[in-house]
Amino acid sequence: MTPPTHIAHYQLLELIGRDGPIETWRARDSRLQRTVAVQILRRLPDTTQEAVDRFRRQAHVASLVTHPTSVPSTTGERRTAIPTSSASCSRDDAWTNC
Repeated sequence: MTPPTHIAHYQLLELIGRDGPIETWRARDSRLQRTVAVQILRRLPDTTQEAVDRFRRQAHVASLVTHPTSVPSTTGERRTAIPTSSASCSRDDAWTNC
């Protein structure tokens, strides 16, 4: 299956990593005009509802974190068929690809 190039207002630029059904992409937020990291939960044949629920819980918890050294996170784009989570990338970020 060919990965999408856009999800909602995010332009997917480069796959950063993959952990099971979760993919992390370097992306461009067209609304805020900045680079972000977007996590996508792929609906694979063996993806369980438990994995979907865990992904949504983790995205929700990440969105609650506020600290000067953390980047803001937003939770699931409900308008898309694929659950997503995003965080902005800073120059000091450990992800050198962002």
